[in-house]
Amino acid sequence: MIFRLIFGLTLCSSLALAAPQYTITDLGVPPGFTDAVPTAINNHGQVVGWCHADSLTDDVSHAFLWEDGRMLDLGTFGGTESLAEGINDSGEIAGSFVSHGRPYAFIWQAGATVDLGITDGDGYSSRLFSGSRVVSINNSGQVVRSVPTADGKKISSVWGRGQDTYFGLLGDGTICYALHINDRAQIVGVSRRGNSWPSPSSGFLWQNGVLTRLETLGGNEAAADDINDLGAIVGWSYLQNNNLLDAHACVWINGEIQDLGTLGGRYSRAYGINNANQIVGYSQKANNHDTAFLWESGRMFNLNDLVVSNAGYHFKCGDAINDLGQIVVLAWKNGITHALLLSPLSQSTPVADVPAETGAMLVSKNISPVAVPFSLNSFALMPNGDFKLNFTGAVAGNYVIETSTNLTAWAPLGPAMNDHGNWEFVDTNAGKFIMRFYRAVLKQ
Repeated sequence: MIFRLIFGLTLCSSLALAAPQYTITDLGVPPGFTDAVPTAINNHGQVVGWCHADSLTDDVSHAFLWEDGRMLDLGTFGGTESLAEGINDSGEIAGSFVSHGRPYAFIWQAGATVDLGITDGDGYSSRLFSGSRVVSINNSGQVVRSVPTADGKKISSVWGRGQDTYFGLLGDGTICYALHINDRAQIVGVSRRGNSWPSPSSGFLWQNGVLTRLETLGGNEAAADDINDLGAIVGWSYLQNNNLLDAHACVWINGEIQDLGTLGGRYSRAYGINNANQIVGYSQKANNHDTAFLWESGRMFNLNDLVVSNAGYHFKCGDAINDLGQIVVLAWKNGITHALLLSPLSQSTPVADVPAETGAMLVSKNISPVAVPFSLNSFALMPNGDFKLNFTGAVAGNYVIETSTNLTAWAPLGPAMNDHGNWEFVDTNAGKFIMRFYRAVLKQ
């Protein structure tokens, strides 16, 4: 069943506003690293991403936090590499790290780290130089991500207050991959029937217990990458010809899709939107080069044309934008990838420009992973409509399974069955609901 909400609201304006002008802050490339890649920015101007080293003997990435002209190396959390992918206004950071060849999600604040367990590793290395993110955090500290299970399936998870809540397996075999969560606990991402590619996909919005599959620009592939607190969603969609090279950036308002167009080339992607409905991403130009864009008031601007002085950089992709209008950009200069912060000239407290070669690098000494005693092994919608889940947890104590349709009101379903730490539960009423969230609460 497809749910659509239609209201008379659009981002387009009949009056084109003058494009803002920006100054550039290079966040720096620390000693021992060759590139820096930004992913997110909060409303205090704190930026996260990762630094990358690539040589004949080393190929590794470290998550970083940049603030007040200084870069903090978050290390690899005991693994081999890490990515910081989201930051909220409290300074909590969410991301992923690799340990023994498998990616794990984490949440970090002021040196303290919680290991959230195994996360989806598909395309982990390809994310090193793209705007794609698979772990997101909101201002309530809720973290969304996709999770693989032991039986080869995948499901989405919302982590908050020490509990994982799983969702995303629909009765027709559709899997929902959560990509972003806003402060209203609205979740967006990609829904795909089955685990295989290239099965048809669409963007989705989940809110108040209702899943809305978002329409496309006529093709059979689309993704919703970000959502602001007003409910505006951005991402990309295939056109009717279903050619990847012709996919366009788009925005959805209350279920209505709008094509953002390109900067003269064939394709574009939108990755970030703020509460002023400014959108950033990248687009191919007529010369076939990719370039970062800012979209506002019905018009797409080349960000390279909106800076006071380009200083030799080429802006490749706008990765995120905060409510102050600050943009984090992936840029190239002299063959090196740089993380840049673009600040509007109208900003009352501009960020000081710290040259790359003098940017300070700090290393956190207080990283202390804490394991969460819960791991989903398998889940299945049974032929009779029952929902069966299996997870590994604490050997002692009792797990009570609770359910919700809106992540706010929770009701107990009953105790899980324990077999030496291997827990199982069957929801015999699952077939009565379009979607249900589940969580396991450990009772000592």
